[in-house]
Amino acid sequence: MALGQELTAILLPLSPARLARVSGNAVDSQGHSLTGAVALLLPANGTGAGGALNVGGANQVRADGSFTLNNVPPGEYTIDIQQRPRDLRALRGASGGQLGDLEFASVGITVSGADIAGLIIVTAPGVTASGHVVLQGQNAQATQLRTLQVGAVASSGTQSVLGIAGRALGGGRVADDGTFQLRGLSGAQLIRVNNVPSGWALKSITLDGQDITDTPYEFRAGRDVSGITITLTNLLTDLSGTVRDGSRTIKDYVLVIFPQDSKLWAPQSRFVRTARPNQDGMFSIKGLPPGQYYAAAVESLETGTQNDPAVLEPLKAKGRTFSLADGQTQTLDLTFQP
Repeated sequence: MALGQELTAILLPLSPARLARVSGNAVDSQGHSLTGAVALLLPANGTGAGGALNVGGANQVRADGSFTLNNVPPGEYTIDIQQRPRDLRALRGASGGQLGDLEFASVGITVSGADIAGLIIVTAPGVTASGHVVLQGQNAQATQLRTLQVGAVASSGTQSVLGIAGRALGGGRVADDGTFQLRGLSGAQLIRVNNVPSGWALKSITLDGQDITDTPYEFRAGRDVSGITITLTNLLTDLSGTVRDGSRTIKDYVLVIFPQDSKLWAPQSRFVRTARPNQDGMFSIKGLPPGQYYAAAVESLETGTQNDPAVLEPLKAKGRTFSLADGQTQTLDLTFQP
């Protein structure tokens, strides 16, 4: 849409598809029915809104451990079994265990139109990961850390099985001394930081000397992890500029910044950013990680496609290359190529 434009008579074409029913049983590592848990169905490729598909509304694990997911379109999915916050106290009272003993599971399925029945999903205790946040720069002591929230996401962009129960357990909240703890982690996950204080940006995430900032870490059941170090910096990059068509400054466009290394085009990449211009046609992006980039201006871009290789690959030809160093301020004057 252009600025101020109104669109009407939008046509949404539908195609016929047989919807499937997915059913099975969820049990814990001791063989007990996981009564009260929720079966969440999520797209395996991380597309869409990123939330669970609460198809049919019948996604609660029943007293006998069974669950049913109705009206599932063809596609690749994962089924996450998660405990609900309101069931945490009941679970602890029934088992005599601690809240940290919650179990989780995530299983991939392919739906092609036929019903899927008889799934047996066995949960396992999630991994607990702990660490601390380090501020690197001036005025570090005056910056409060309690607003920070540390989380984990799959590299595809879908929510970690830490999910609902992890947040209910207080997982990911950063204490005043910079320490944090995540519970219920399972499988390959990217560690991410939200609610970063103004003027700060993520610099690195390390574990036992290994840089895992942009690499999923495999959390294996029974192996808790400690010593994650999240480093924030206030030495930020500052990129700004305009887009011109001949002598005319363009005031309606979408700027796409993406790395020259295509391995960094993943859905959760810190290196891919988009921006819209202000009323004078100028764009501004702060806090990009140091690296080698392309900058391209396009007329429009569908939300959520900025990390799609099929979108970024053609933009390389019309993009301008540039590099950013730690704390560098740079101005770009780009040429508009429809």
